[in-house]
Amino acid sequence: RGLNRPGNKGREMPARHSRASAAVSSSRAVAAQQPQPTAPVVSQRLCDVLLSFPAAAIGGVQWQVLVRKYEERYSTRLDLRDLGHSTPLAAATALLWDVARVIDVEDTDNPIVGVEDAVALTPQPGVLGSWPSLYSVLCELVCTNGNSAAPSSAAPESQQVCTAPCLLLSQLRPLMERHWHTSFDESALGFLNEEGSFLKLKKMKH
Repeated sequence: RGLNRPGNKGREMPARHSRASAAVSSSRAVAAQQPQPTAPVVSQRLCDVLLSFPAAAIGGVQWQVLVRKYEERYSTRLDLRDLGHSTPLAAATALLWDVARVIDVEDTDNPIVGVEDAVALTPQPGVLGSWPSLYSVLCELVCTNGNSAAPSSAAPESQQVCTAPCLLLSQLRPLMERHWHTSFDESALGFLNEEGSFLKLKKMKH
């Protein structure tokens, strides 16, 4: 009967809170102690994270920012020495050799890396590191499927200018699915800025 008294319930709360805190700490400890993945797995994961940065296709991404987002996404620490690399520059060169290029090597502890042009120009839905491929197809679609609006005759001659082709947003998605990638979905697009903060694109309105 004593267990049903309000006073006893109140005294149980700290114990439950302590057990919950211990469970959270334990789960974090387990995550921190996860074994280092093999080099091919680390390489693929780093590539996936790098492609989340639109800047990877232009000026590049700082290695330290890339590693921080890698560790956050996969809940594991990137141990370069365990992979056989003495410096971040050596690791970046070896782990990303087939998809990325080192743009700035002035700071060997924090080189700037970016994706190769061929990678940036390959359609890859869901990642905006390949935005050049999306942009290229978008320009072509507007030019080939858009309608040019004629200048208004009511406007003064000095203000009459030829307008570029226009394409309704309601027409864009099916065209992108047909000519860019079948999995194109603007509502699922998000990206990491140069500091590593995640930003989500707003859905296109018709």
